[in-house]
Amino acid sequence: MDAVENRALRKFRKSSLATPSQQRVHPCPHCNRLLWARIELIRLLGPTTSESMILNDTHRHRWTNTGKGSLGLGKNMSSTRTHVLHDDGMKVFIHICAESEIAIQNAIHDVEEKCSKELEIDSITDEGIKRLSDDQISEIEKIGQKHNVKLTLEKRIGRVRIEGIVTDVARGKTEVLSLLREIERSDFKEKQSTMLLQLVQWRFLESTDESQEWLDYDKNTNAKIEEAYQRKDKVLKLPGGIIIDFEALEQYPEIDPTVKLTVLRKDKIKDLVSEMPPQWDPMDKDNLRLIHLQSTSTEYSGVAQRFMTSIHKGNKHPNVQVLKIERIQNKTLYSQYQSKRKLIDEMNPGQKNEMDLWHGTAGQAVNSINVHGFNRSFCGKNATLYGDGVYFAKEAYYSAREVYSPPDAAGNKRMYLTKVLTGKYDIGAQGMRVPPPLISGQPELHDSVVDDVNKPFIFVIFHDTQAYPEYLITFKLN
Repeated sequence: MDAVENRALRKFRKSSLATPSQQRVHPCPHCNRLLWARIELIRLLGPTTSESMILNDTHRHRWTNTGKGSLGLGKNMSSTRTHVLHDDGMKVFIHICAESEIAIQNAIHDVEEKCSKELEIDSITDEGIKRLSDDQISEIEKIGQKHNVKLTLEKRIGRVRIEGIVTDVARGKTEVLSLLREIERSDFKEKQSTMLLQLVQWRFLESTDESQEWLDYDKNTNAKIEEAYQRKDKVLKLPGGIIIDFEALEQYPEIDPTVKLTVLRKDKIKDLVSEMPPQWDPMDKDNLRLIHLQSTSTEYSGVAQRFMTSIHKGNKHPNVQVLKIERIQNKTLYSQYQSKRKLIDEMNPGQKNEMDLWHGTAGQAVNSINVHGFNRSFCGKNATLYGDGVYFAKEAYYSAREVYSPPDAAGNKRMYLTKVLTGKYDIGAQGMRVPPPLISGQPELHDSVVDDVNKPFIFVIFHDTQAYPEYLITFKLN
């Protein structure tokens, strides 16, 4: 320690800080130099314990930081309402003695000025901080210990405050940001794995002397296998030394390739395609067909009756003429919708997740909706009061308004009878781009938003696959 102290002392003897100001009284230049040497020593060694710096025994003055709060010497910088992750409780007590009060005040000022340059408070604001788990918070705490900085977590507002020496704060902040990005990537991969599970499931056949059983790979392993399959890899090595052979569709342990199990890729979308509604006309190789319903058919009568009953409820359209009804047969949209419905049903068991709702539209938007479905990029054209999503109404009379279904040159208007996955809903608000979380601070979201939770009439979705345009009704208001 003496060698380090001597180097620090020699450094400050040569520095400008060791030269007394011509406008200040410094009766003890040696004390001044020793003070700076001690401060530099603390910076070099790290003040993990209290340091008492005694210049001489003539007078003593305990300095407890009457200046800037950013110094943190004698003043607690964190609110008691926040969660301090790491704080060494570092305190430096400086005993200053000199021949006059002016000299003491000058010394305090110089120490304060030096510390203000050496110490810093910085912060990171990130939405991901609100969703940190206890284990992830512990990882951030370790960063504070590693870099000897004070970390204060304000989870409710998504902020981490970092306090300490400038260079340590910079290094600590960089590492915290890096960890947050890694957590974000991990969360994204987790969501991707969950979504992929709705489309593809890899399985292996386990055989015993008595039976055979197909077992599913877990979702993360399933995602790794599918990624390798899409890359057209010939083999994939899984953790634990398990090899997947894509050409032979087998798995075996690396240490014994003779112990083989059959693997299978189950394409859930293809399975859904084969489960199209029974009333659909044959599609052959077509992905989209519009089927003009005959007015004498039972299907036409049922849809027309529902439409007329709903549009007359508002007592605003007494004279309505249905011109035609078309069934939308879109294999891709229907498969995506069915996949989403299965996911929402699994997330919300035991409740009604699907509703038949109405959506008025302009004639020029019909082709796009028939091919691509309801696109959120069109939101805001007619309404954004409850969020930037796609809007549906419980009754047809509301969607028949001219602002939602404007008539064409011939006076014809258009409206879809739509299947919508409303799931769990909450109150909407202007500017919303996603539904609010089910639990504040958690990643799980509601499925839709409404105008009134107790008596919902307008429903808004933010995911394009949550609605399927089942029937297109062309009508006229006389």
